[in-house]
Amino acid sequence: MSSVQVHIEARNRGLAPDKLPPDALLKTHSAEYADTPLVQSGHQMVSAKLSGGGYFTLSNLLKDWADNGYAKAVAAARKLMKDNNVDDGARVAPSAK
Repeated sequence: MSSVQVHIEARNRGLAPDKLPPDALLKTHSAEYADTPLVQSGHQMVSAKLSGGGYFTLSNLLKDWADNGYAKAVAAARKLMKDNNVDDGARVAPSAK
C-alpha cells in the first residue's frame, strides 16, 4: 500500500517519488505500522527515505500481492487507486525505509 500512497503523494506534489520529503514518507501505512512498536518501546521515527530497487508498475506489484495471498491488500490498493485516478500502468518507486 505504501507504494501506491507514495505514487499518489508524489504526483499530487509534482515531484518524483524519490524526491518526496521525509514527512510525506512517514505518513504511509508502512511507516505507521512500524511506528506503533517503536513508540511503545520509547522510540520514535524521525526520518524516512526511498532507497534501493528500481521503478516497477502497479500492475506488477498487485500481481505479486495477489499471487502471494494478499487479496485484501490488492482490493484496498485498487480502491485507493480508483479514488485517486491512478491506473495499473503507473510506475512506482521502491518502498520507504
